[in-house]
Amino acid sequence: MVFSVTEFMKSPTVDEFESLKKDDLIGLGLHLKLDVKSSMRKQEIRNIVAKELLAKEIFSSYDFPVEPVSSETKMSKFEFELEKMKIQLQFEKEEKERQFEREKQERMHERELQFELEKLKLEKDAKENPVPSPVKSEFDAAKNIRLVPKFQEKSVDKYFPHFEKIAANLKWPRDFWPTLLQSVLIGKAAEVYSALSIAESSDYDKVKDTILRAYQLVPEAYRQKFRKYKKFENQTYVEFAREKEDLFDQWFRSKKIPNSFDNLRQIILIEELKECVHQDLRTHLEDKNVKTLEEAAVLSDTYALTHKKNFVSKTQSSDSAKTSDVPKKNICRSLQQKTLLPENDVDREKLLAKIIKPIDIHSGSRKDGFHFHLRGDDTRKILDDDLQSTVDTALQERALDEMKEVNVLELRHSENRGKRDIQIKLDQAKYAKGILDCVWEQQEHYGYNNIYSHYEPSNTVLVEYSSPNIAKPFHAGHLRSTIHGDCISNLYEAHGCRVTRINYLGDWGTQFGLLMYGYQQKGNEDSLHNNAMKHLLEIYVDINKQVAAETESSGDRRESVTYKKGLEMFRRLEQGDEECTNLWQKFKQLSIKEYRDTYKRLNIEFTDFEGESECQRECQDLIHRLEKDKLLHTDQKTSVRYVDGIDHKGKSRKITLLKSDGSSLYLTRDVATAIKRSEKYKFNKMHYVVENGQYQHFGNLEILLKLLGVSFATRLSPADQFHVKFGRVEGLSTRKGDVVLLQDILNEAQERMLQSILQSQTSKDVDDIEETADILGVTGLKVSELRRRRNTNYKFDWDGLLSATKDSGIAMQYTHARLRSLLQKCQDIDLHNNIDLSRINGPIETQLILCMASYEEKVEEAIYTLEPCSIVNYLPSLCNSINSAHKSLRVLNEPREVAEERERCDWTGYRIEIFCYQGRRSYQMSYLGTMPVPATLLSTNFSGFHALETSHKTPLHLESFSLAPIL
Repeated sequence: MVFSVTEFMKSPTVDEFESLKKDDLIGLGLHLKLDVKSSMRKQEIRNIVAKELLAKEIFSSYDFPVEPVSSETKMSKFEFELEKMKIQLQFEKEEKERQFEREKQERMHERELQFELEKLKLEKDAKENPVPSPVKSEFDAAKNIRLVPKFQEKSVDKYFPHFEKIAANLKWPRDFWPTLLQSVLIGKAAEVYSALSIAESSDYDKVKDTILRAYQLVPEAYRQKFRKYKKFENQTYVEFAREKEDLFDQWFRSKKIPNSFDNLRQIILIEELKECVHQDLRTHLEDKNVKTLEEAAVLSDTYALTHKKNFVSKTQSSDSAKTSDVPKKNICRSLQQKTLLPENDVDREKLLAKIIKPIDIHSGSRKDGFHFHLRGDDTRKILDDDLQSTVDTALQERALDEMKEVNVLELRHSENRGKRDIQIKLDQAKYAKGILDCVWEQQEHYGYNNIYSHYEPSNTVLVEYSSPNIAKPFHAGHLRSTIHGDCISNLYEAHGCRVTRINYLGDWGTQFGLLMYGYQQKGNEDSLHNNAMKHLLEIYVDINKQVAAETESSGDRRESVTYKKGLEMFRRLEQGDEECTNLWQKFKQLSIKEYRDTYKRLNIEFTDFEGESECQRECQDLIHRLEKDKLLHTDQKTSVRYVDGIDHKGKSRKITLLKSDGSSLYLTRDVATAIKRSEKYKFNKMHYVVENGQYQHFGNLEILLKLLGVSFATRLSPADQFHVKFGRVEGLSTRKGDVVLLQDILNEAQERMLQSILQSQTSKDVDDIEETADILGVTGLKVSELRRRRNTNYKFDWDGLLSATKDSGIAMQYTHARLRSLLQKCQDIDLHNNIDLSRINGPIETQLILCMASYEEKVEEAIYTLEPCSIVNYLPSLCNSINSAHKSLRVLNEPREVAEERERCDWTGYRIEIFCYQGRRSYQMSYLGTMPVPATLLSTNFSGFHALETSHKTPLHLESFSLAPIL
């Protein structure tokens, strides 16, 4: 039956509609003017037509069938909805941004209108009330720092008027005075400034008053300076009067009272009253800061009634009475005895303390005592100019009376043609007893205690030394820094200081990019794990040769393709690239492992290992701080960023901190690290033990730290040796490959020592023979290095390094081993009590005692100059004296009383222990940081010791020694 649309529309039913075919549905849809096509599915067409019939209310209802939805269809719908939501969110975001931008523009427009209104108002006010407008100029504090006068602690009172005159003449804004002033503060002034709050430190008057009080430059201090000022010997009366007048003016100004006759009259009357009253009452009046005589008198009566005492100043009847209550001083340091010199003879005390020391003076021993003769030239060398005039007859008589009970028998002084001669005779037995008792009581501390009061146990010192570069072998060029830094640290520790030993590893920079690129090209995993340092060195040398070959014509490394790839590798490392970071950490771990093995062999330890890579955040903080303080400038030509600094000579210099691309320099990282250390370790002093080729770098570092107000740096002076310089080992260059590795030196030294020991007939008696040979080799190496002055340059030479010298390390080990052996054999002898010192009168005993007495002076020189050679070069004379005593002063099979006194002399030299401390647990306190060899080595026919055995007075001729004593 054919479907008729007209017939269906007359009486439509749902059942008939459900039975229609696709063509019938298309015809019905076209009749209803619907967009239906034959390409559409039947159910889709049925749904469209049904919706239309419902819309025209032809059907009252219709149940649309639910089609099963496939998983793919569901997913596509979900993705569609998700994409729809994303688009909607993006639209909302953009709409918000457009709304924010519209609001921003409206606010800007409103501000511009407000600004224009204010501008018009100001112009109107200016026309109605015209006033001269000041000329505004930008003041750059950094450029004016070099004009600030150098701060003088000795004349603080005169410094501030001088500073204020310069500031006024140069028209410096007063707000900048504290900033300019702090750039030159040192010592106590820098300490009190750093303790001020931010608000107080920006107030010039507050800063000035605080510093003056720190130096006790208050009215009372000025008064005392005025009253006690005396004329110098070479000073004219005109000069004396001018100084006296200046002191009076300073005193008067410090009281801050109007300049008038009545005020001056009151000051004089009050001073006279103070001179007539008791010290307690005088102190009370000074505390009250009275202004008038009447006020002073009332306060005096009140004080007297309150304390129910009649304060009367008793008149002193004699000069001796005047000094009876004065504290006494210790002037005989060598004997630790107290004398009776009064406090006001400080200069004379210094004089006597110097002339009693048996150092660099002509001495001799006679039956009636020790004689010391300081001739004219020696006197001028030892005495300060201001002390020479104090050598007078009264002083000699007074000092002799006071010191007879100690050891001085006679003190003579004469003058011949302007040259002063001093002759001293000491009681030989008392002097010897004083020295030996001192050594016995102080033992390993002898020479180190009570030398400097400012080296207190609370003092902390940080020493940075060694500092090799990661992925490069430890070569002979690093040796000087390592050995000297370790000795300086040991010296500070021996004086009771807390020492922080830092090894600052070079683990950052462009060279690591080159090394990583070279390893990618030529590296071998097996070679890296078998001998990491050797393999990495080969790669580093090869990659630098490749860069040099690529830039042979231009000479500019930056044009090299290899160099650019190395830079790219380092940039990836800086950005945290995983591959580069893992490779860098592998190089670092392998390097540190090998370094630790080398340090262990050298008997050297560190408090901490640091690296350049650890201060990236601190570098950023430093740059932000400099920018905030407007101290960082940009060079318009090169785009590098720099700071204007002033060196200790007052010369200005530009100190670059950032490259043109914004990357930091080694100096930037050093400044950031120093600030970080100062906060972490709280030290009072820091030393960088680095070769003198970097003096400019550390000069800039010191300038920057002072400019930033870092506490320890503000106290620095050239004498503090912030940079402990040493000479260069010439003939070494890692890039060229001409490098002598330290491991090779140590192995060669050990092998030669081992051969020498094995040649002996009884080498089987030596325990740990290889370790013993290594100890001897390391000792020789250290002594060879430390006997040179630090600033001496030398060329690396195997023959020179292993040649025999009179002050060899093996000679010191020999002496030490003999003393240990002697002690083991003489354990039943009392080394301290019941010794007849009158028997110690021969030249050998005398020389040994004098040699031991001079040790303290060598320590003093070493701590002042930080030159280990002053002690190391002293050791041969001590060894010579000890060995001479061994040969001439027999102990075994001698009468007991003779053996005891002789043994005690030799044992004292041993107890000094400056070259080796007995037992492994004591090696950290050893000055040279070396280990002792076993005493059993003496029982062998070891050729090195045998050569020394043949001559005790001169035990250092080692021509027959097959191994020249290893340096």
